[in-house]
Amino acid sequence: MAKLIIRDATTADHPFVEDFWRVYVSTSYYAYGTPAAVLIGKMRALLRAPSWRCIVACHPDVPEEILGYLVYRPEPFALAWCQTAKNLKRRGIARLLFESARGVTGGPIETAFFVPDVGEWLRAKGITLRFRPYISDAP
Repeated sequence: MAKLIIRDATTADHPFVEDFWRVYVSTSYYAYGTPAAVLIGKMRALLRAPSWRCIVACHPDVPEEILGYLVYRPEPFALAWCQTAKNLKRRGIARLLFESARGVTGGPIETAFFVPDVGEWLRAKGITLRFRPYISDAP
């Protein structure tokens, strides 16, 4: 895979994140029974909150095509979600996003939602997830 860049998400990227959640809620076992509006509303709040950041991975020649994204709060560190394109799993995009987010080198991370295989992958990297289902979007 060609060298990727990590950039801050723009408001033009937010529909991509929201579209992911629409599909995820309708197809994922882990989101079964959760109304899409609930998860999309929470993600919108985090994307707009000044204490939260969203970074995206993309190819330098096509910066508008998102290959993966990470939504997180730098201080105190909390993770909302990390996602890579389905056809690009296991290619190091999530690792690159985590390494690019300041403070993600190991230790505990608070998170509102994650799937078990992500938790296993992070534990193997020395990162411990602390599940906090009602993580705040407030500073």
